[in-house]
Amino acid sequence: MVITRIETSTADGFNQWNKYGFLEVPAIVINNETKIPKEEITEEKLKTLIDEYLVEEENITEYTTEEVTRKEQEIEYINTNLNLPFAYSLGLFAGFSPCLMAILGFLLSFTAGTSN
Repeated sequence: MVITRIETSTADGFNQWNKYGFLEVPAIVINNETKIPKEEITEEKLKTLIDEYLVEEENITEYTTEEVTRKEQEIEYINTNLNLPFAYSLGLFAGFSPCLMAILGFLLSFTAGTSN
C-alpha cells in the first residue's frame, strides 16, 4: 500500500485531485478506489478500510505464490520423455562444425577419385 500526499495548491496537484472528484480538502483515496470525503474521515473507518485492503493484498499474494509454485511444478515435468533424445540430437548437431564438414568432404572426394 502506497501513501501519497497531493499538494492541491499546485496546478498538477489540483488537477490530480479533481480527477478523484473532490472539491474540498482534506479527503482520502485508498488504492485509487475507495474515496473518503472530508465529512466521513474517522480514525476507525480508516483503520477498517486499510485492514480490509491489507487482508485483500495478503490473499492475492498467497494466491499468486501458490499459483507460481504450481506452474513451476508443471513446467518441471513438461516433456520429460523427450529430454534425453533432445540432448543427444543437440550434441550431434553441435558436433558438426564447418571444419569437420570440410574434412569429411575432402576425404570423400579423395577416396571417390582414387577408386577405379
